[in-house]
Amino acid sequence: MRKFCLCCFLILLPLLLIPSAAFPNHLFLSRYRQTLLNLESGMGANNAVDICQTEDGYIWIASYSGLLRYDGTSFTRFSDGTNGYTAQSARRLFIDRSGRLWIGTNDNGLFVMEGSRFRRMTDSAHGAFNSVRAIAQDQKGDIYVGTSGGIAVVVNGGLERVALGGHDSESILDIACGAGGCVWAATRGGDILILRGGRLKKVITPNELGGYKARCLFYRSPGRMLAGLSSGNILSIRDEDDLTDAKFIATPKFENVNSLYEDAEGRLWVCSDSGIAFFDKNMRFNRVSGALLSDSVENIFQDYEGQFWLGSSRHGLLYLSKKIFMDVGFALLMPRSVVNAVLPVDEKLYIGTDDGLFIADPNYKLEENLLTAALRGKRVRNIMRDSNGNIWISTNSELGLVCLKKSGGTVRLGKYAGMPSENVRLTVELKNGDIAAGTNGGAAIIRGGNVVRSYGAKEGLANRMVLSICEDARNNIYLGTDGGGIFVIENDVIKRNITKGNGLDSNVILRMLYDDENGGVWVSTGNRIYFLTKEGWVHSINTPVPISSGVYDIKYCTHGKIMLISDSGIHITDRAELLSGGATKWKSFVRRDGLSGSVTPNSWNNFDSRGRFYLCCTEGLYSINPDAVRISNAPPKVAVNKITVDGKAYENPKTLRLPSSAKRLTIDLAVLSYANPDYDVGEYMLKGFDENSSTAGRQELRNVSYTNLPGGKYTFVFTAKNADGLECDKPVKVAISKQKTLSEEPLAILYLLLLGLFLFFLLMQRFSRGRWRALRRRYDELHGATAQAFTAIAGAVDAKDRYARGHSSRVAEYAAALGRALGLSEEALDKLYYAALLHDVGKMGIPDSILNKPGKLTPEEYNVMKSHAERGGIILRDVTLIDEIKSGAAFHHERYDGKGYGRGLKGEEIPYVARIICVADALDAMATKHAYRDAQDLPHIISEIESNAGSQFDPAIAAVAARLLKSGELTLFSDSYSGEPSPGAV
Repeated sequence: MRKFCLCCFLILLPLLLIPSAAFPNHLFLSRYRQTLLNLESGMGANNAVDICQTEDGYIWIASYSGLLRYDGTSFTRFSDGTNGYTAQSARRLFIDRSGRLWIGTNDNGLFVMEGSRFRRMTDSAHGAFNSVRAIAQDQKGDIYVGTSGGIAVVVNGGLERVALGGHDSESILDIACGAGGCVWAATRGGDILILRGGRLKKVITPNELGGYKARCLFYRSPGRMLAGLSSGNILSIRDEDDLTDAKFIATPKFENVNSLYEDAEGRLWVCSDSGIAFFDKNMRFNRVSGALLSDSVENIFQDYEGQFWLGSSRHGLLYLSKKIFMDVGFALLMPRSVVNAVLPVDEKLYIGTDDGLFIADPNYKLEENLLTAALRGKRVRNIMRDSNGNIWISTNSELGLVCLKKSGGTVRLGKYAGMPSENVRLTVELKNGDIAAGTNGGAAIIRGGNVVRSYGAKEGLANRMVLSICEDARNNIYLGTDGGGIFVIENDVIKRNITKGNGLDSNVILRMLYDDENGGVWVSTGNRIYFLTKEGWVHSINTPVPISSGVYDIKYCTHGKIMLISDSGIHITDRAELLSGGATKWKSFVRRDGLSGSVTPNSWNNFDSRGRFYLCCTEGLYSINPDAVRISNAPPKVAVNKITVDGKAYENPKTLRLPSSAKRLTIDLAVLSYANPDYDVGEYMLKGFDENSSTAGRQELRNVSYTNLPGGKYTFVFTAKNADGLECDKPVKVAISKQKTLSEEPLAILYLLLLGLFLFFLLMQRFSRGRWRALRRRYDELHGATAQAFTAIAGAVDAKDRYARGHSSRVAEYAAALGRALGLSEEALDKLYYAALLHDVGKMGIPDSILNKPGKLTPEEYNVMKSHAERGGIILRDVTLIDEIKSGAAFHHERYDGKGYGRGLKGEEIPYVARIICVADALDAMATKHAYRDAQDLPHIISEIESNAGSQFDPAIAAVAARLLKSGELTLFSDSYSGEPSPGAV
């Protein structure tokens, strides 16, 4: 043992032999959006002691407050026996090679999730394994569990103790399994236990670790076991436990390593009480600075899309989502200031702010020199590099225009040198090599470092505040001003002034850009974009409203694209399409993509040589490569969180059977994509009910509802696309069946009964006259049976609607009386009577809750009620030998003027039988007492029939009805009538 200690001392002491460099690293977090989830943000806890992700895409969090599941929008807590989980806390999470989730608890042992249910492992040690600290799986597939009472292995659904000799009841902090068949464990006392073949083979004590305790273990290929120590350092041991090859890896200024983790890019992460850090592929140590979690970090996890999740035992859960924009100011540790201009020069960045000039090197480190010192606190508005390599810096200060010469040294140009003002806004290099400068007092032309010409009020520049400058192919110079429009210099003289009178909406010209291909000038007035042709015509360019609001800059992109920079971000489209005035497709990158503030008005933004675009904002500098934007290469995962039926919830259902009484179905959907959730789009459809699929954003997917589904079988299908347009590989499908109601089940029997009765009736008519007398009695019997059957069906319909007792029979009698007065034959009267008798058969398919509602129907309920006419036509559609029956049911609510419902038929397009039934139906409706009004008197009824002739009713039929009522030939049933049938009724 002493030999081993001496060997370790000689090998482990020189920590600097392992390459590591400790320096704060803001660069990593500059590409991520930080979201802290805790008690205040809805997580329900301020601690996250372990994190993992199951194959279905859910994020799981072990918390002292219970087991939590996160879907990107809301948390589901498991702590009260839900689905079999009977523990008040969770301490450790583990996903085995079969994809099962294992949960170690503080108070109730070990659970495994199988499907949507949890199962507890029995404890053969009678409670010794209640507090689980670690879980691992060896090469054979066995699950080892580290607890406060020793090490256990899962056997036949229970926990059995692993014999450790004198270490049997040792409290275990962590367990890891290596490729060599060994199981490693770190104890609370700081020892490392090494097991092989289920037996304890070796113990490494803190004394052999330089006096430090082992706190966590992590197996890292190829063949190295890493142990995090209380000192903050890491011990690397060959997996075959050959300790002569052990090495220390230094983690400067870190204490108490809690966990180690290797991400998909090969970075080795270190989580500790001092914060987080990582070793890159070259084993350089990078301490991550600027994180919202700066201490007590327990673990880190990378999800299937490459986003990071960090858990803290004190502060909650930190989610790092990859941003489209990189926060360059954060990476550089620049003060949060308004950035006005940026210029990439070779590998450096020149950044102009309201607080001075900043220069960044390729490693995102700020440089300090005499120039930055001289400009500290000065407002830098524009930075431009000319073709000779000189850098021109426009300031709003006593320094005026500063030129940083390529050869070294600086030149300052102020009013003393002929500049119109020392408040310089911009410079532009002209084609002849001159420099044009715009100031608050006019414009100047600089040649060879001297002002050779200036333009002010005397030279015709009525508005002297110059905001933008450009030059066309004919060497004409355009000066855009703050309120005076555009002044055009031709042959050194101002010749034209383009203003609102020429078609602009404003005389404020924020930006101009010459178009070589089309020979014109793009112009932004702030709220609108124009194209100024070489002939001088002003054309307004159509852009979407969000883009047109405050366009501060215009840039050309690759592949014929043009970029408009507005207050909300950048918007890219095809230049030719935009100029043509036709429909254009836009690609936008805005605040939700990672900008923390608005774009700086009238700022000067630029591309570098690698296609990265730098954007000036009111709270810093951001960058993006618009041609290479991609957050995730992984298709999103989707889930049906739960389906609630009339208040009863079903978690993650695969199938669902509903009773016939079910009214409301509410579906909670989740897109389990965490890369850029604002762009996720879900698509769903209830096949068998929906005609088309519906799309919705993340929040709208939480409450998809269906009410009063008819009985039958359905399939709910849910899919989604993420921010990168990738569609999920496996849409979720839920088979849903609903038991049919009594009013739905008998329909098929009714169809057969009606068809059979009418076939018998018509067959009897076809028998020869020679047998007529012999069959007459039989015919009368069948006719009576038919009448009884139809009357029974009509009675069943009326019985379903408590407000329509006897309605079908009365309408049939009124219709027969009208038909006789209209001269119909006896056969036609017979058919008319039965058609009227069954005109409301479609009400069999209307839910009782709507049919018998005492109050006013909602618009949705009224639409369902109106469907009874169409339903009636469908029910009777197979009765093809007597079309009048089907027509009466389907079209009795059509109006003569075409404003009825059903198909919106008009005039004589409506079957004659349906027009008669329409009048008869109205007569009974007016003559009958309802819940919302009393029966109408006869004069009022006659008046209504006459006034609606030609609109609601066929005028000829209405005239006959009015005549019969006036003469008393037709007596209406009502609460005040005797109930005897009217004269002549069939």
